[in-house]
Amino acid sequence: MSSKLIGRRAIAALLTTGMIVGGLHAPASAYEAPADNKTADGHQVETPYTEVGYVKDEGRPGDIVELAITGMPVTEDSNYVVMKFDDGTAKVSTNFEGLSPDPSLYNEKAVMYHKPKDLTDFNVKVRIPEGTTPGAHMLRFLGHGGYTRVAWINVLDPNTKVSETKDSTVTSFSQGRGGDVRAGVVTSGLTAGATYTVTVNGEAAKIAVGRGTEDSATVDAANSLATVVLPASVTAGSKATVVLTDDKGASVSFTGEVPAYVSADSTAAGSENTFKVTTLADGATVKFLGVDDKNFLTDAQQKVAAKDGAATLEKVAIPAKTELVGKKITVTIVSGGTEHTYTTDTVVTPDNSLINVQDFTVASEKLPAGLYQSAYSAKHKALYVTRSVGRPPLKEASLIKVDPETLKVTATGEIADAPEGAGKYGPYGIVVNDKLDQVWVTNTRQNTVAVYNAADLKLIKQFPIGDAHHARDIIVDTKDQKVYVSTPRGGDVIAVFDAQKLEKIKDIKIGEQGVPGPMSLAFDQATGDLITVSLDKPVLGVVHTRANDTVETIELDPSVGTASGVAYDPTTRRALVAAQASNNAIIVDVEKKKQVKAINTGAQALSAAFDPVKRVFYVANRSGGTLTVIDADKLTVIGNLDVSALPNHVSVDDKGNAFVVNKGGDGQDKDNNLLFKISPKKPDAGSGSTDNSSLPGSSKPGKDGSSLPGSSKTGKDGSDTSSVAAGFAGVLAVLAAIVGIIGALFQHGALDKNLLPEPLRAALKL
Repeated sequence: MSSKLIGRRAIAALLTTGMIVGGLHAPASAYEAPADNKTADGHQVETPYTEVGYVKDEGRPGDIVELAITGMPVTEDSNYVVMKFDDGTAKVSTNFEGLSPDPSLYNEKAVMYHKPKDLTDFNVKVRIPEGTTPGAHMLRFLGHGGYTRVAWINVLDPNTKVSETKDSTVTSFSQGRGGDVRAGVVTSGLTAGATYTVTVNGEAAKIAVGRGTEDSATVDAANSLATVVLPASVTAGSKATVVLTDDKGASVSFTGEVPAYVSADSTAAGSENTFKVTTLADGATVKFLGVDDKNFLTDAQQKVAAKDGAATLEKVAIPAKTELVGKKITVTIVSGGTEHTYTTDTVVTPDNSLINVQDFTVASEKLPAGLYQSAYSAKHKALYVTRSVGRPPLKEASLIKVDPETLKVTATGEIADAPEGAGKYGPYGIVVNDKLDQVWVTNTRQNTVAVYNAADLKLIKQFPIGDAHHARDIIVDTKDQKVYVSTPRGGDVIAVFDAQKLEKIKDIKIGEQGVPGPMSLAFDQATGDLITVSLDKPVLGVVHTRANDTVETIELDPSVGTASGVAYDPTTRRALVAAQASNNAIIVDVEKKKQVKAINTGAQALSAAFDPVKRVFYVANRSGGTLTVIDADKLTVIGNLDVSALPNHVSVDDKGNAFVVNKGGDGQDKDNNLLFKISPKKPDAGSGSTDNSSLPGSSKPGKDGSSLPGSSKTGKDGSDTSSVAAGFAGVLAVLAAIVGIIGALFQHGALDKNLLPEPLRAALKL
C-alpha cells in the first residue's frame, strides 16, 4: 500500500535556502482554492505555491480567520513577517493577533509585523476587511530568505450565520537544525496562561522554546502554536499522536504521518552527490529519489538499508538534462513493507560545471568574518568591504579598506554603537562616491544609513534610526549627488538622500507603483534611470529619477519567483536580473520593456554586476558556490568559476576585474570569509561560449531559417557574403566597443568628463 502525501494542497515541512529538503504533510481540512487560482475579485494568483496550515479558513467580513505559519527559517533577518491580502490588490487590516505590528509600515496593501527571530512556527489571526467580496481570497505571508506561503480563505456573505468556534487542526511537520523532527500543533482548547506538557505516542516529549527545548511551557494565548520535538523512536511513515495537556485539566491532540527528509550538498543537473534520507526506521530503504518518473537511484542504491535513522546514498547521479531543471524532487521510502511518498520544496538546479577556467586569473585572500558587500574607488585605488558578524545586537562589525592588487587589508574603520543596547551600527550595503570622498553604507539592523570618509574611514554622519527601514542596497547619482537606498522588507520604498547636504530628501513609494520589496539597485548615470527588482513578485522596476520619479514596470516570467540581484549595461540598455528561485539570469531590454532571454546559472543566483571594460555580466550563485560570466553582447555564458562556499556579492573596478565576497550563516567558517579577485585573461574574456539559455527568451531562427544573430548567407555567385559583411561589422563593433568603454568610464566618474570638449560631452550624453 502506498501513502501518497503529494499534491497542491500540501504544506512544506521544511524550508531552507540551502540543499536541505523535507517531506510535505497535508492539512486535515482547508478551503479548496479555485481551479483557475483567481480570487473573487478576479486577481490571478501565480502557481506553484506552498500553503500554510489552517485552523479557521472562512468567515464574514469583520470576522477573524486563523492560519498556522510553519518552517520559517531562522536567519539574521528573520524578525518579521509581512502579510498581503490578494497580493496587495485589496486592503488589509492591522488586526493580526499574536505578533506586534509596526503601524508606520501599514499602507493598506501590506503590513509588517515583528516576531522573535527564533520563532519558526506560529499561528496568526487575520481580520477579514470590511467590504470584502464574498468568495475565494488569498493571504500571502512573506519572510526573509525568499520565504513565502499562501492561504486561501472563503469569505462568506455578511448575513451568513457561522459557528463561533471551530476545532483546530495540525499545521505540519518540519525538521530542526539538529535533524530532529518537529510538529506544530495549535493549542486550541488549552487554557491561556496554563502550563502544559506533551506526549507523543504516549512517550514524554520536549517543547521547542527559543533555541532550546523544555519539558513544559506556558500557553501564551488561546490558539497559540506549540512546536513539539518528536522522540527519535517516531520514524518516517509512522503515525505520531501528539497530546498537549495543561495543568487545568484541558488537553488537545493531533495525529499525523511523519515524513522523511532529504539532504545533499548539491542538486545540480549533471552532478554526482551523496544524498542522506533521514528520520527512517532502521532497515527502511529508499525506492525512489528523483523527478517525475525519472529515478536517480540505481538498483544497488535502492537496497541500501537505513542505519541509525538514516540511509546514506553515495554517488547519486542527477542526469544532465535541461528538462529536469526547475522540477521538484520526490522521495519514496519503504518501511515495514509499506511505501510512503513525499515531495519536497527543492528543485533540480542548472548544471554548475566549471567552464573556461583557463581564461581567467582567480586570486583570493581570507578576511575577517561577516563579509557582506564590496565597492571600488577609482580615485583612492581601493576596495571597501562591509562586515557584520552574527545576530543582533551586533557585537562585531567594521568597514574594511583593501588593496585591490594584493587583497590585503590596509585600514579598518571602527563602527559606533547604536543606542539602547541595539548593538553596533553594522554596515551591509555599500557604495563609493569619489566626487565627495564618501563611502555610504546601509545599517540594515537599525533601519538607516551612514557616511564615512573614503580616505581615513572616519564617520562623517550617522543618520537617525528609521530613515530607511531594513535598508539593503545603496547607489549614488554622481551628477545630481543623490543617494538611493532600497528597503525590501516593510518599507517598499526607495529612500533618497542628499549627498552634499547629508540630509534625507524623501521616499519614492515604489511598492505602491508595482514594485514591492525593492532589492538590488543599478543606475544609468547618463539618463538618471534607477533600475531595481522586486523580492515579492517577478517584475523589474525603472525609476526615472530626473522625470519626477515616475516608475515603469517590466513583467518577468512567473518562474522567476524571487529575484534579488540586478546589473545594467547603459550601452545596450539591457538589465540582467539574478533570480534565486529559478536559478538563472534574466536579460531584460529596458528600452523595449520586455524580457529577451533567460540564461541558466548555478544554484541561487543572488548578486550581479556589469563590467563595461570587458563587457561582461557577472552573477554570483550563493548555493552553487560559483561565479557565472556572461558575454554582454552575445548573451552567452563564457565562464563558470569556483568561488568557494556561499558567495554573497560581486562588484567590479575600472580595470576589468571583479571582486566576490563570501558570507556564511554565522560568519565563522573559514570557507565563508574569502575575498576573490577575478581577472579575464583575454580582451574577449573567454575562448569559448556555452549557450545556457532556457525558455522563455532563448534564441529563435530567422525567417530564412538562419540562426540570428551571426547567420551565414551565400551570394548569387556562391560566395559567402556574410564574411565580407562580418568584416565591416567587426571593424564597426571594435570602434563601438572602444567608444562604449570610454563613455562608460566617463559616466561612472573614472575619468573627468571636463577633459572633453563640449560637443563630444553632448554626444556621449555626459
